[in-house]
Amino acid sequence: MDFFYTKTARPEMIRKKNGRIINISSVTDKNPLPHRTPYATSKMDIIGFTLTLARRLDDTIL
Repeated sequence: MDFFYTKTARPEMIRKKNGRIINISSVTDKNPLPHRTPYATSKMDIIGFTLTLARRLDDTIL
């Protein structure tokens, strides 16, 4: 869902040259639990998505 919300908000953020997107993940990315590979992977995915998006939008907005 994060992708779809971001895709919707991005044009307005670029137009205003301002905006914030907050994605909430888990501490599992820093301390993975045994036998929780799918869960840990999905949380790491959210963090990677957020960091990559921040770098991409930083050039566009600033």
